[in-house]
Amino acid sequence: MKTQNELDKLDKLYTLYLKVTETITKWEEIIWLDISGEIDGMKEGIETFLKDCLKLPSDSKKYPAYKELKQRLDDMEIVLPLVEMLGDESIKDRHWEQLIELTGKEIPYQSETFTLKELLAADLLSV
Repeated sequence: MKTQNELDKLDKLYTLYLKVTETITKWEEIIWLDISGEIDGMKEGIETFLKDCLKLPSDSKKYPAYKELKQRLDDMEIVLPLVEMLGDESIKDRHWEQLIELTGKEIPYQSETFTLKELLAADLLSV
């Protein structure tokens, strides 16, 4: 009975973990030029995932998967408003040029293949 209870808790944790991972991976593949139309749904998704995370049994917090899940959600909660600002149509080329100069990294923000994943991987949002 105790083992089954533990398995049920782990199933809930890993089901959410997998769902979050799949969703964020999908979001990371969004072409940057299309990002502004996706931000609201992404923010709502993160809020829902954070609520679901809080609903997990309290002893789920002892597992490394929970800590990784929570950290990933917290990171996305911080990053999405920055992504939203960068994706705003009022951001002009000169703003991007300032960001490129500040970071010293090339950012192909007008490329039809540039994705959110590339922006996040460039670690530009931590400047």
